[in-house]
Amino acid sequence: GICLLIGTDSPGQVYASLATKLRSAGLVRIVSGVDYNTMPDFLRQVRICTVPHLKNRYMDLLVPVKLFDYMAGARPILATDNSEQKRILQETGAGLVCEAEAKDMSDSLQRLLEDTSLSNQMAKAGRKAVEERHKWTVATRALADRLSSLT
Repeated sequence: GICLLIGTDSPGQVYASLATKLRSAGLVRIVSGVDYNTMPDFLRQVRICTVPHLKNRYMDLLVPVKLFDYMAGARPILATDNSEQKRILQETGAGLVCEAEAKDMSDSLQRLLEDTSLSNQMAKAGRKAVEERHKWTVATRALADRLSSLT
């Protein structure tokens, strides 16, 4: 297996230092500057997608767009227990939620890798949730309805 890291690194260069160690073993491929239109091609190359954000008040309010990209791509998700992404994953059944610490992340990732039935079920649930509730047309309709109810 290989770990595909897409995007830019954090200020502490956590991914870069980890990747340097793992790249020599042939386990990591880093890709930056990915055109959004090619994201489906990258998603087809991976079995599990992760959203490993540290837990803090800001991240608790954040819903990363990549969460929905992963759901739309029918990939099971492993995400840290930030409030909003945790809520979405629990409501949809699209993935597992873990603490932002190595042991829990490793155990949860191992569970998804070993239990392909669970992973497939989560992937399908994520895709269904995007099609029914989390695509832009549904979200904008819900927002418009909410705004009209305020007047």
